[in-house]
Amino acid sequence: MYKLSSNLEKSNDSGLVIKYLLLAILIAFLCHSGSLNLMDMYLGSVYQEKIENHYIGNTKLLFEGSIRFQDAVNQNIKRFLNHDRGVKFFNLKLNILITSENGDIVYPAYDSPVPDIKGNSGLWDSAAIARENFKLLHESRRVFVVTRISYISLGSGLILFFYLSIAFISFTLIKRNREKNIKKYRFQGKMILKLKEEERQLRAEEEKLKKKNEQSRQALKNIEQQRRDLVDSLKAVRAEQSEKLRKANINEDEMIYEIERLEKKLDNNIALQKAKEEEIETLKQQVDKYERRKGKRGKRRTFDLVEKRFAALYKNVDMNRRALAGFFELNDNQQIKAEEIVHQLDQEPDKVIVKRKVFSGKKDKNTSFEVLFAYNGRLYFRNLEGNRVEVLTIGTKNTQDRDMEFIHQL
Repeated sequence: MYKLSSNLEKSNDSGLVIKYLLLAILIAFLCHSGSLNLMDMYLGSVYQEKIENHYIGNTKLLFEGSIRFQDAVNQNIKRFLNHDRGVKFFNLKLNILITSENGDIVYPAYDSPVPDIKGNSGLWDSAAIARENFKLLHESRRVFVVTRISYISLGSGLILFFYLSIAFISFTLIKRNREKNIKKYRFQGKMILKLKEEERQLRAEEEKLKKKNEQSRQALKNIEQQRRDLVDSLKAVRAEQSEKLRKANINEDEMIYEIERLEKKLDNNIALQKAKEEEIETLKQQVDKYERRKGKRGKRRTFDLVEKRFAALYKNVDMNRRALAGFFELNDNQQIKAEEIVHQLDQEPDKVIVKRKVFSGKKDKNTSFEVLFAYNGRLYFRNLEGNRVEVLTIGTKNTQDRDMEFIHQL
C-alpha cells in the first residue's frame, strides 16, 4: 500500500513539475512580448527626437546650393539609420514621415522635377537651389516616427533570454522549495507515527504499572516529583529568557542612540560635500571663461564674416555685436530659428509676435521688445528711426539675466 501511494505521489509530482515549467515559459514569453511593446512606445519618442535633431544636418551645403533640401534630408536619415547602434541592435523598423506646413511630403523623398535648378547654360543653378533651400528651412515641418522592434534581433533575443533565465531560476527555486516541504511533511508524518507508537507503548506500560504493588506507586511518585522538577526548571528558563530580553531591549536603545548620532554626522558630511561641489562648480566656470577667452582670436574672422552676411542680407536690420556673439553660442537649429526672426524683422516686422516689452535703458529711453524662438530662445530688439530695427542681443533662457543686465546699461 505504501509503495502504491509513493508511485502515485511521484506521478503527480512529475505532472505538476511539467505544468509549472510550461507556465513559467508562457509567462516569460508574455513578459517578453509586453517588454517589446513598451520599448516600442519608448523608442518611438526617443527616435522622434533623434530624427528631429539629425534630419537637417549641416546647413552649409544647403545655403551654398550644393544639394537639394529633400536630398539632404534623405541622405541624413539614411546615414543616421545606417550608423545608429539601437537600430542594428534591435533590428529596429522605423516608419518615418516628414511633411511641410502645407502638407507636402519631405521624407520619404520621391523623384519629382524641381523648377529653376538649371540656368540658361543648362548647368546646376546653385543660387536657385540655395534660395529654395532657404525657403524650406524657414518653413515649419512635422515629423512622425513609428518604431517596431523585430522579434528576430539580438536585443529581442537577449530580453527573451533574460525572462527565460528568470523563469528557469524561479521554477528551480519553487521546485526545490516544494521538494523540501514534501520531505518535511513526510518526516513529520513518520515522526507522528513513531510518537503514536510510543504513546501506545507508554499506555501499555502504564496499565502494567497500575497492576503492580506499592513499589510501582512509589515509582509513580518519583515520576511526579520529576515532573515538578521539570516545571521548576521551565520556570527558571523562562525567568532567564526574560532577563536576556530585558538586556536586549537596553542594547537596542543604545543602538538607536548610536544610529541617531551617526545620522547627524552623516548630515554634516553631506553639507560639507555640497559646499565642496559648489566650490568645484565655481572653479569649472572660471576655467570655461578662461578657455573661451583663449578661443576668441580664432573665431574673430568667422564673426566678421557673419556680421557682413547679416548686413548684406537684411538691409533694414542693424545687428548689435552683442547679438552676434549670442548668435554664435546657439546650436544649429536655434540659429536657424533666430535668423528667421531677423528675416521677419527685415521684411515684415508687423508680423513678429512680441512676448513683452522691456523697460528702457539708462541713456536711451526707447522701449525694447522680447521675442521667443526655438522653445527657450530669446531675442531683444528696438525700433529706430526710418523704419529700421536694431537687434540688441540674442540668447536663451539661461542667459536671460545677463542679457537683461546688458539692456539696462544701454
